[in-house]
Amino acid sequence: MRPSTRGRLAAAVLAGLLVLPGCAAPRDAAPSPVGEGAVPPRCGPDGSYTIGMSQANLAESFYRRQDEDVRAAAAEVPQLTVRFADAVEDNSRQVAQIEEFLRQPVDLLIVSPNEPTPLTGIVKKAFDQGVPVIVLGRDVKRDDYTALVAPDDIAIGREAGHFLAGALPDGGPVAELRGLPGSAAARDRAAGLAEALAGTSTRLVAARDADWLRDEARRMTAEILGEHPDLRGLFAHNVEMAEGAHQAAVAAGRADLPIVAVTGLTGESDGVAAVAEGRFAALVYHSTGGREAVETSRRLLVDCQPVPKRQPLPLRLVTPANVTDFIR
Repeated sequence: MRPSTRGRLAAAVLAGLLVLPGCAAPRDAAPSPVGEGAVPPRCGPDGSYTIGMSQANLAESFYRRQDEDVRAAAAEVPQLTVRFADAVEDNSRQVAQIEEFLRQPVDLLIVSPNEPTPLTGIVKKAFDQGVPVIVLGRDVKRDDYTALVAPDDIAIGREAGHFLAGALPDGGPVAELRGLPGSAAARDRAAGLAEALAGTSTRLVAARDADWLRDEARRMTAEILGEHPDLRGLFAHNVEMAEGAHQAAVAAGRADLPIVAVTGLTGESDGVAAVAEGRFAALVYHSTGGREAVETSRRLLVDCQPVPKRQPLPLRLVTPANVTDFIR
């Protein structure tokens, strides 16, 4: 790398680091190795601890809410200070920002990976250096970390399938709009749906990869409805695709088509309003995991307690009957 490029990268890394006031002083001693889920060597209620929060992309509302949840939860624990970094959907920048956290140093890392494979090495490096690492939202390719706080995507697909099967007591054909081909979330949500529909009279007659995109979902749903005009339900792997599916259904005179979506947010623009207004029949909801990641950090750093390696986020089904509970 040329010196000028190196300088620009260093500036970008530093520009992406946001520090909350009152941060803890850096440790003098180098960290010692910490086993998965184990208590770090420096912990206790009388200490002050700095957490490095490495975020994938604050341009997306989900990740903004995730950071907000981390910030709010950490504010309730006086021993904790959080430093935030935004990778702006750039794997190299996220790796560099985590390297900077390790140099500062921090007492614990929370990493919301932009992509699993490019972040696996730096997560392992931090873990091997003895820094507790909480992977948030999506897994990396190795389990060299302290804890994984993330939704169970198989359970998400299963929940959607159970809802569709229950909503269609006489059975019938349903369709699925999947996320990006090859992504773990898309693969696992599809597997959960298939598991839930197995042995029922509700049949999956079409599954298309809409790449998480509204326009692709709209186009593919129009095709599916042309091929299966008797379609009785649809599961979309995210809200954007569900909105596209609804638009296609309305255009085809099928505004009543039951659509199930998935979200990690609550509010007016993330699927909850679509349930309240009748565009979606249901929404499988999980939290951002931000609060849960801070709680795991507190248990490790303040309480000196070991934590479970895998911590699946609880799921709730949002329907017209309970939708007001989810509007913030």
